Amino acid sequence: MKTKYLFTLLVYLTFLGVTAQSPIQQNPGAWEAVPEITDEFNNPLNTNKWKFGHPFWKGRTPCLFGQGRNAYTRDGELWMETSVQNRNGQGDYLRCGAIYSASKAMKQGMYIEAQYKASGLRIGSGFWLVNNDLDANRRADEIDIQEAFGGIASRNQHNTNVHNPQPNFTNDQPQPQSFTLPNGKTVSTDFVTYGLHWVGRSRIHFYLDGNLVRDLVTNSTLEPMHALLNTETYSWMTPFPSIQQVEGAIDNRYQKVARFKYIRTWKPKSGGGNPPGGSGWVEIGGGASNVSVDNAGKAWVVAAGGQMYARNGNSWSFIRGNVQDAGAGLGVSITETNSQISSKNNNSINNNFSRLGGTALKVDVDNQGRTWVVNAGNQIYRRDGGNWTRIPGNAVDIGCSGTSGSIYRVDSSGRIFFYNNNSWSQTSGGGATRVDVDRQGRAWVVTNNNTLYRYNSSNNTWTNMRQNVNDVGCGTDGSVWITDVNTKIYRMANAAKSVKITSDTSAFSLSAVHERYGNIDLNIKSQNGGDLKVDVYSVLGSGQKVYSKSFNTPSTNLTVRLIEGTLASGMYIAKVVLNGETKTIKFVL
Repeated sequence: MKTKYLFTLLVYLTFLGVTAQSPIQQNPGAWEAVPEITDEFNNPLNTNKWKFGHPFWKGRTPCLFGQGRNAYTRDGELWMETSVQNRNGQGDYLRCGAIYSASKAMKQGMYIEAQYKASGLRIGSGFWLVNNDLDANRRADEIDIQEAFGGIASRNQHNTNVHNPQPNFTNDQPQPQSFTLPNGKTVSTDFVTYGLHWVGRSRIHFYLDGNLVRDLVTNSTLEPMHALLNTETYSWMTPFPSIQQVEGAIDNRYQKVARFKYIRTWKPKSGGGNPPGGSGWVEIGGGASNVSVDNAGKAWVVAAGGQMYARNGNSWSFIRGNVQDAGAGLGVSITETNSQISSKNNNSINNNFSRLGGTALKVDVDNQGRTWVVNAGNQIYRRDGGNWTRIPGNAVDIGCSGTSGSIYRVDSSGRIFFYNNNSWSQTSGGGATRVDVDRQGRAWVVTNNNTLYRYNSSNNTWTNMRQNVNDVGCGTDGSVWITDVNTKIYRMANAAKSVKITSDTSAFSLSAVHERYGNIDLNIKSQNGGDLKVDVYSVLGSGQKVYSKSFNTPSTNLTVRLIEGTLASGMYIAKVVLNGETKTIKFVL
């Protein structure tokens, strides 16, 4: 925070925060607090835990860092108040609040967050980490979790950055990126939660209101680090606050004070394994109410006015108007605003649709390219060849997996059913309005309170994935897309592409397949059996080994099943050694 912030407003990487998605809330039992950098600020400031100012910097003209006059607790909060030091308005005439942790307690693997409202003056209100040691290249490190600017036009930004400059900030290599706050919030009128998960030595995740917004591989990071909360002026942020603004009326006090509700830090419990990560949602840009995803991973969306678009690289291509709903898979089918049904047997970006006959409201496409529809009478039909086949049951929405063949429906009472051997089996849960099915055969539903859930069929339970959702679409490539209640479009950040085999010889081959209950089957085919060893490593964090098994097998076709729930959701690498030959493959649970 000692240099001018370089704004990078990336429209296509804006996020809507959902507090249920933070690593701590995903798996609270795997974490424990770090008391050295955790404080609810309910008591007078603990000066054994916190020191005033900065460990090796006095602040920036005209607002140097002050002491207890400028950083103190009040009403269960930490207040950073700007004050006048020199009434002639010259030189360093202001004092800003700043505290830093007495110990360098922030280390790899930890998660830290702070909730605060920035000052409304033309100053920055920051939450950051710093290390004043120098590495082999004489660089010191700084991680800016948030630089909030409450007194300028871009007061709705979450500004992240990493610096690792040489002394005196020469030859800096900053890595800035900015995100828009959700739901119309601004940094100086709303309390916002900013977080950081130090995943690995050079990998960090930034969180906004509990939702992952940035996965960054840094130039370098040194540990451990101090945690800092502060306010400061910037040379580019002129005019600086006037004495009159700083000494405004008492009812203006909140305008000139940055208010921190808390700072909290956690570390993984011993033996608790690596915490889950990467479950954020990337805003894609554009606006729509409905979304579906084809077998190539392209999203097809329908806007509120009936305009249909397909994702074409990094932009949207207009397809046609007068569309009510779309279902995509091996082909694309639509219901028109007059309820007519049309389809095409490919996912090319064009408007070459043909009428199928009949009318319907909702539509999807299964793994055989067959169109399934729900009509105005809540009846279900499937297109078989040139005819419609009536399927028992009633529905308000239908969801088909383009890979596993799984079909789910939601009925008019919000109940959820799985299609099995030409009959329907009810799952747990209820209150659903929308449904789709991912490549593992898991149902994703949106409920009547706009909450997104994912079904765990192995134990008949549901996982809360996100709030404020309108529709969901799942692709055969593993991608999951949603539209929210504000018509914004998002893709799940950790959704996987198809698995990739890294090597193959005549001795043996290795593949990874998602079976219907969300587990991973490692399929090993060889000319001969023999001594087999399977090791699985987490990609995130320190690369911890999470599974290991050795055995001798006479089989030339062997399947090793990795059970979802035994391993946390995330990305993994499997290393398979058969008779001394090694192969690896990457997969996602």
